[in-house]
Amino acid sequence: MKELREQDIDLIERVLSESASEEDLTTFNQRLADEPAFAARVEILKNINANVRAESDQFEELLESIHQDYQQNDMNEAPETAMGFRRVYYIAASLVLLLAAIFVFRNLNGPSSMERLYADNFTKPPENITTRDNSGYDDHLIAAVDAYRQNDFKNAITNFNTYLENHPEDDAANFYMGISYLADNQHNPSIKFLQKVINNQDSIYRSAAQWYLGLAHIKSGNIEAAKTIFAALAGSNSSYASKSKVILERLREE
Repeated sequence: MKELREQDIDLIERVLSESASEEDLTTFNQRLADEPAFAARVEILKNINANVRAESDQFEELLESIHQDYQQNDMNEAPETAMGFRRVYYIAASLVLLLAAIFVFRNLNGPSSMERLYADNFTKPPENITTRDNSGYDDHLIAAVDAYRQNDFKNAITNFNTYLENHPEDDAANFYMGISYLADNQHNPSIKFLQKVINNQDSIYRSAAQWYLGLAHIKSGNIEAAKTIFAALAGSNSSYASKSKVILERLREE
């Protein structure tokens, strides 16, 4: 099971603590439906939270009981003992919190091999898209390309989206839209745009789109889909063939 990213954990915690926005809830529910690995992690976190709360309540009750028993003794006759008790009390409480934090961290993050595999292989491809169409220069495409060059992927996505409303079949725009989503850690939306490029057999971006789609599947935890993509690339004449063979071997080891 792939590890959660920090923003995934933050999203889950906002939902479980009832502090999530409407957008958070929409994203959360969509990922529950689309990502079995994400849903499994949510259940783990729910159980951890419940267990930690239960253990914390029991620990608090135990400390309160000890404290009340101790107060019944004449603490004025033993100030050093009283101070020692306070130290033990706070040390014990700190240890419980520390152990709970370690438990949550280990259970949530687990093995990180897939996350490392993705990070080792994802690099933003250089932009080589023209900003001129038959009617002249398009302002939204120009803004999208400029934002992409500056790694401002949220603005790139916004402007690519507006441009694609009027040019839905532009392979270059669809490709860089998919890359922008992936670079912005939004792997699910990236899949839609990369797949659209792949569906065009004549697209000059097809092999690159396959490579990044494979990485998007790794990021989403869909390892079987990633294997299929990289197996196809490994057996092709693409410039991605040799890299795909290496990554495919890593996936088969999981």
